[in-house]
Amino acid sequence: MRQKVWIDCDTGSDDAVAIMAAALHPALELVAVSTVNGNVPLENTTDNTLRVCDAIGSAVPVHPGCDRPLIRTDFPIPRDVLNAGREEFQKRTLDLPAPTSRASEQRAVDALIEHYRGVDGPATVLIAVGPLTNLAAALAAAPDLVARIPRLVIMG
Repeated sequence: MRQKVWIDCDTGSDDAVAIMAAALHPALELVAVSTVNGNVPLENTTDNTLRVCDAIGSAVPVHPGCDRPLIRTDFPIPRDVLNAGREEFQKRTLDLPAPTSRASEQRAVDALIEHYRGVDGPATVLIAVGPLTNLAAALAAAPDLVARIPRLVIMG
């Protein structure tokens, strides 16, 4: 039986590798990917995630999430300001063909709540490799998820 995983990410090159590894690993079943503002704006993280999924032939649902942090008002800092003179550090768009698939209409927070309250929730590891904004918003809206997420793996 394969381990179900959900990836919550701000897809740049590092998260692209995480998505590919999860989607293609024979012991894992990638059930969904949610995106969040982080290294690049939400529209780019979502587009990049779709590019990666299309490139590897994964039809997993991609749920766009929070477009800014919950508390900090000084973020997101425009990347041209943050990375001034170092634009190669984090490109907005991955060097992959434009996606042909589309993001889910269901937002990440709602999708996380629905999934983890469902039958597969207690069997799905949540892997968060970007800012934890989607998870924080989901837990604020549905505190019962704390008992339904069996394992949380973060990159920190």
